[in-house]
Amino acid sequence: MQQKIVSRLRKIEGQLARVRQDLENGTPCEVVIPQFLAVRGALAASLEVYLVSTMRECATKKSADEMTLLLETIIKKL
Repeated sequence: MQQKIVSRLRKIEGQLARVRQDLENGTPCEVVIPQFLAVRGALAASLEVYLVSTMRECATKKSADEMTLLLETIIKKL
């Protein structure tokens, strides 16, 4: 699962590099804004996949108190 997430992140890095390049080149906002939104969507989807897979693994390795603290931290950051 982690390899899929790493692969997604590499694609996002490429998208983000193109956004930066477009900003540096003065590309019109109607081109740049959808690219920003695509990066944000791809990153959010990757985070969701990671959280789901990690929560399953963590739930078997952590105490109830540790899981509660972890979930509270995640919720605050979201």
